[in-house]
Amino acid sequence: METTTRALVLKAPETVSVSEVPLPEPGAGEVVLETLACGVCGSDLRYYVGDNPWSQHTLGRQEPIHWGRTILGHEACARVAALGPGVDSLAVGDVVTVLPSHPCGECADCKGDNANLCQRVSHLGHGGGWPPGYDRPHFPGAMSDQFLYFADSCFKVPLDKAEAEEFALTHMVAVAVHSLKRAAQVRARGLRADDRVLVIGCGQVGLSIAQAAAARGAAAQGVDPGLLPREIAGLVGIPVAPDLMEAEGPFDAIFDTVCTAETITQALNRLASGGALVLLAPHAMEGFGIPPLAVGGERAVTTSCNLDPPEDFTEAIDLIAARRVDVRPYVSRRVPLSDAPFAFARLHARRDGDFKVVIQPEEG
Repeated sequence: METTTRALVLKAPETVSVSEVPLPEPGAGEVVLETLACGVCGSDLRYYVGDNPWSQHTLGRQEPIHWGRTILGHEACARVAALGPGVDSLAVGDVVTVLPSHPCGECADCKGDNANLCQRVSHLGHGGGWPPGYDRPHFPGAMSDQFLYFADSCFKVPLDKAEAEEFALTHMVAVAVHSLKRAAQVRARGLRADDRVLVIGCGQVGLSIAQAAAARGAAAQGVDPGLLPREIAGLVGIPVAPDLMEAEGPFDAIFDTVCTAETITQALNRLASGGALVLLAPHAMEGFGIPPLAVGGERAVTTSCNLDPPEDFTEAIDLIAARRVDVRPYVSRRVPLSDAPFAFARLHARRDGDFKVVIQPEEG
């Protein structure tokens, strides 16, 4: 018999509510998961104001949002509550982190080893990217007491090594891992242990990039004008300057999480010959162009918007378990699901008030 669960439903721009929604029985290859912790990502806040980051960065265009049908939350650690037919890789009670993207496996991108670019991907917590004919009343998301998802996107985690809320941030760390891979892909010499790395914008992803680069032996530093990011950076051992003018180059790889015309121009001025500038999920900038001489000396500019499943994801799990990427200082606020609408309104009004908010089960 179909049951219900509480979930954070995206109703309209700047409007979310905790509602009772249907929880279907798991089908073949599916599981029901009980949320232990779910991070609030920047993309969640973009959905909150009416943006569709999934379609922008995967399809290259803005697609409509399914208001009233979208449940937010994709940075999840959860406990397996029920198994669908044919699931033998998991058992009830297993604790897993969830790879939120589930490529179709059939399109040219998937078959061409570009599954991260699949345009028919199913994506937990996002209002687009579900298969044609998906006939369930809601797109599942992890900001729920329980949610339905694919068993083969669930990865067991060692809770004796790190906490559930740390593993909830695996996807974010995997995005950081992927950006390092993108830098290595466009450089003739790859990305080496003795390279100098600069991260512009030291939010959660930026600091994760810096930590992952340092874990590979690179000399990593950051730039961020905010007091809170610089404080968190100090806790994880990453030196961060308040101004890009203070970052002395040249750098072998620069990762720009801000992506304004100013930061890109200044980054190119600090990029070593043969270096790589990686733009993280860049937005449109009308009229901005890169002068050809700025990329002379075999400098390369590329973008990074997602991750390669499952390689980047499993590497992120290992980095978190070893705390070589230490996400513990990131979490600045924990709120129960019932308070999630207030948390979103607060984050929207003042994004510099919190570094990372985690939604967790109700107390008691």
